[in-house]
Amino acid sequence: MAEVLHGLQRFEGTITGAQQAIQLSDGKFARIHFRLGSAYFTLQNWDFAQQNFDKAPELDSKMPAAVYCGDAPKWYKEFLRRNPSASDRSNVEASTNALLSKTSAF
Repeated sequence: MAEVLHGLQRFEGTITGAQQAIQLSDGKFARIHFRLGSAYFTLQNWDFAQQNFDKAPELDSKMPAAVYCGDAPKWYKEFLRRNPSASDRSNVEASTNALLSKTSAF
C-alpha cells in the first residue's frame, strides 16, 4: 500500500501505510523503512527521514536502496542547493551536519 501511495505522490498516506506495515511486521523490513524515510524526506520532515534512512541499512545492508541512505547528506545538500531560501534551511543544515558527524566517526 505504501509503495502505491508513494507512486501516486500521496506522501501522508505513504507514511500511514508504512507505519502500519512496520507495526504488522515488527519493523523487520528495510524497504518499508526506506519508503517511510523517502516520504518524510519529500515532506521535509528531516528528523524522521534520517531515523528511517538510518534504520533501513541496519536491517539489510545489501538492499539496493541502502546506498542512498548513506548518501542522505548529499541529498540534503542538493535540496538546499535547489531551494536556497528554504524556510527550514537551518534544520536541514543541522540534519546534514549530524549525519556527516555520524559517518565521519566510522
